[in-house]
Amino acid sequence: MQKSIDQSLEFVEGQQSELEGLLGQLENQIRDVFDGGDGKEPIRVTPADVEREKTYNMSVQINGQLDEMGVQLSQMISEINYAQASNSSGVSSGANGSLGEGQGGEGNTITQIVRILDQHLASLQWLDKSSAELGERVKALSDGSRGI
Repeated sequence: MQKSIDQSLEFVEGQQSELEGLLGQLENQIRDVFDGGDGKEPIRVTPADVEREKTYNMSVQINGQLDEMGVQLSQMISEINYAQASNSSGVSSGANGSLGEGQGGEGNTITQIVRILDQHLASLQWLDKSSAELGERVKALSDGSRGI
């Protein structure tokens, strides 16, 4: 067993040495290209190259942030859908229009409160509309009586 582990380690060390040699050659070739050591014009880094690199790095960073936001939005949508599904399936309406509880307790209580508040809002809006109409009628009557 130990012998096979030692052989595997020697193999990995050999591959690592070979890789180091290849990387060294590649680094030398790149250095020659940038320094002009191969008889060609050396490559110079211009301000545009620097700006291009900054823009690329920023785009990579923004892409990562957008991916993270997408995951967060997906999670929020799933949570909202789950909450809506559990709330809508938990409340049933009786024959007399009263709210009855289905399976779930707290979700039903919240749903009942929301429905009651919605009904109160509708009633208040109706009262507001009716009082505005009544105010217009009173104004019209008072304007009409002044003319007499």
